[in-house]
Amino acid sequence: MSTLGAAWGLSTQFLGQVLHLGIRIILARLLVPEDFGLIAMVVVFLSFAENVLDLGFGAALVQQRNLTDEHRTTAFWCVGLASCCAALLCVVGAPVVGRFYGSEEVVPIMRVLGVSLVLGFPDAVYRATFQRDMDFRTLGIRRIASTMIGGLGGIGAALGGLGVWALIVERVLRVSSASAWMILQASWRPGGKTSWQAVTQLWRYSRSLVGARLVNYFNRNLDNLLVGKFLGAQSLGIYSFAYQGVAGPLQYLARPLANVAFPAFARLQRDRAVARRAYLETLSGLAVVCIPVVGVLCFFSPWIIPWLIGAKWMRIVIPFQLLCVVASIQVLMSLSPSLFNGLGRPDLSFKWTLIALILNAIGFITGLRWGVVGVAAGYLIAVLVSTPVHFLLVARLLKTDLRCISSILVRILVVFSSAGFGLLLTDQLALGARTDGAWILPMMVGLAVSVGLSALLIPDGWKLIVRSVRSIEKMRDDRARLDRK
Repeated sequence: MSTLGAAWGLSTQFLGQVLHLGIRIILARLLVPEDFGLIAMVVVFLSFAENVLDLGFGAALVQQRNLTDEHRTTAFWCVGLASCCAALLCVVGAPVVGRFYGSEEVVPIMRVLGVSLVLGFPDAVYRATFQRDMDFRTLGIRRIASTMIGGLGGIGAALGGLGVWALIVERVLRVSSASAWMILQASWRPGGKTSWQAVTQLWRYSRSLVGARLVNYFNRNLDNLLVGKFLGAQSLGIYSFAYQGVAGPLQYLARPLANVAFPAFARLQRDRAVARRAYLETLSGLAVVCIPVVGVLCFFSPWIIPWLIGAKWMRIVIPFQLLCVVASIQVLMSLSPSLFNGLGRPDLSFKWTLIALILNAIGFITGLRWGVVGVAAGYLIAVLVSTPVHFLLVARLLKTDLRCISSILVRILVVFSSAGFGLLLTDQLALGARTDGAWILPMMVGLAVSVGLSALLIPDGWKLIVRSVRSIEKMRDDRARLDRK
């Protein structure tokens, strides 16, 4: 697997996520939960289009062995046509969405964000091209620049008193600037030559992927749909912010490794032994990067949340803690689509997401009667039940013993739990953890214990991180050498 690619991806993605998180915190302080809930209501439907509008052609471009400009051009115009159709559907169907939720406020939001799909489609195709070339530097800069542009616009709109429209401004600017950056950086431009043969070649691979994405869409959005419909905008704002507060950062941190893994696994289709070692090492790397932080967030959220975003968000605490566990498990499973698709088995992605959807739906519907906390608890139970099935599929594909993966998972559980050690320090030293800043020392102790145990129990993950850091240093030295010339 490209260590240099992972290094670029991790470093730029980390900076981009810190920036994104800071912007979300500022917006949460300036706005109210209902504003985030209204956006989440629309995003439930918008995500459907975003999941299928590239027809899976982006992944097919990465996986295609003999890629030509004809493939790229065909994919570009097909995705463009699909995006225009999706935008038109959003504009026309907005009143239906408003009636579904019983809120007229979502109608103009749906129309504006629907049109933004057209602004974002070039990014989908160009991003796949850069990913195939493993040019993660360009992708990372795109992430940082678009986040900054969107964030500054959104914060300015919020300070101007625009309310929920500040979130719309942020999203539109972020999407359009990402596409603009991709177009400016790419050496390739779409021509007019397309072919049905190219469509069939790309579709042969992507059809199972599209099916998996459709199922995954319901898997990831059914909870928001049910909460928005039956519990209202305020509850959805609480729930969606809780989930995105932990799952969003984790997904963005995991994405660089997944982006590197997909083309790497595609090149290892005939060497299962090397693919197995790469998967286990990358799984360990994900764990050491994400699990200690999420463990600390889970245990110390009753103090962190009001300190960061204010007392008006206190209802978020218990759902946030439950969803921290959900997100920890999901980030470990986020590598698997790259594995399934890269090794030429997108059908496994479809089967897995279908199983997860059924279990999650049962959990969501059962938990609705207990409000947002009940939905989060139902989600956690469903994920715990489905996890063994997921890793069994991975073990069979890699032709390895499930005990190999189980051993890593047990160690990860110990690392996660150790993050709560600081709570013992809080009780023993009587620091009064609810006073301003008094919880910071115990939290840092918990983080240090968790990181220390991860180094002891998951050394392969740290080896991957060390190699990535060394690659960054080498990259800087090479650039300095070129500058001197």
